[in-house]
Amino acid sequence: MKNSIGRFVFLFLFLILLFVFNSESQNKMLMPPCGGTVGPNNPGTTYTIAIGGSTSTWSDITNVASSDNAYATNTTDLAANGNYTDYLCTRNYGISIGLCDPNDITFGVEISSANASTIKDARVRLIVNGGIQTQCNHATNSAFWTTTDTYRNHVIPLPVYCGSLTKAIVESEYFGLALAVKRASAAGAAGTAKVDHMRLTVSWGAAPMCVPDGDDTCRVLTNLPVELTSFELFSTKRNQVDLEWTTISENNNDYFTIERSADGVNYTPVGTVDGAGNSMSMLQYKFTDVSAPAGENYYRLQQTDFDGQVTTSRLRWVWVKSDNDIFVTYSDDAKEATIHFLELPQVMPHIVFVNSMGQYVKVPINTEDMLDGHLKIDLSPLPAGVYYISVFDNTLKTSKPIVVSN
Repeated sequence: MKNSIGRFVFLFLFLILLFVFNSESQNKMLMPPCGGTVGPNNPGTTYTIAIGGSTSTWSDITNVASSDNAYATNTTDLAANGNYTDYLCTRNYGISIGLCDPNDITFGVEISSANASTIKDARVRLIVNGGIQTQCNHATNSAFWTTTDTYRNHVIPLPVYCGSLTKAIVESEYFGLALAVKRASAAGAAGTAKVDHMRLTVSWGAAPMCVPDGDDTCRVLTNLPVELTSFELFSTKRNQVDLEWTTISENNNDYFTIERSADGVNYTPVGTVDGAGNSMSMLQYKFTDVSAPAGENYYRLQQTDFDGQVTTSRLRWVWVKSDNDIFVTYSDDAKEATIHFLELPQVMPHIVFVNSMGQYVKVPINTEDMLDGHLKIDLSPLPAGVYYISVFDNTLKTSKPIVVSN
């Protein structure tokens, strides 16, 4: 009889513990703790991309997958001032950050050169969704390379890095790094840059729909009106942005309002999408903004309940192409015109200066002075007056009047 009672008590306690465990499991998801780091990670894909004006390509590019004293090198030495290499590209890093959003990105490049005193970074850029992010350059242009293998880290703090990186982008096989190297001096022997390894480290912040629970778990918030698991932007056409977002549950959700901003502070509604009301399954939403202005654009979602309550998502950032991907600015203080190329040209277009009399004016232009898609032209030798600068290839790209003062 006592044994039966003991077994009954044991079974009763076991069932209570099982119930408590299952209840806790409903509110937790096992995952790495928010706020940690992932990496360094090795690339799974390597390749090169030619850029206009480059004089040196890379060989043995698979050698950057690990630190093993085997190098990716230049097939043509960097022999003249201003010459630089094609992009050495790596992606498919195998990053996994659980449910959390990415925070800082650190790219480590193991570099060396026998002629280190002549070699500098030219461009260090992110590869996002398989394309090189040309509007931002994270290179360390002020420091020469070293003669022995040394890791040079390029830290890119988020979200202020020229874009919005989501968990889906960072974990994608199409996310990575593009590196180009420049010879910064004409003196001495020709330079040969060597890269032994390119690694990637990601830290992450708090998960968008969960909070740290004090241990290696993250408690999922179940009382939110909408559980938003992704919110991504894509701009592949001029003046157009495609927005995609996914929910895994909705409670009393009436509709979404898509808002756009030029500065990330002041927002204007650009459209609405009906919500599902109530749902416990994954739902995908899409919206296309067909009137996005060229340049930087920020977006956010506002979700409105049937009772009028509003919640707002985190902002996202995208660069939008214009009808004209070349534009000109002028600084009268510096007596300097700058031609901005939103996409690096494979062949340099013609650049012509005309005075107010319609006469061509000879202005020295050194295309090797182009840095990060910006070509500066010294206009200080010109007499005071009105000039027109035109940029064209087969068709006129842009034309701008400028006033040069004394």
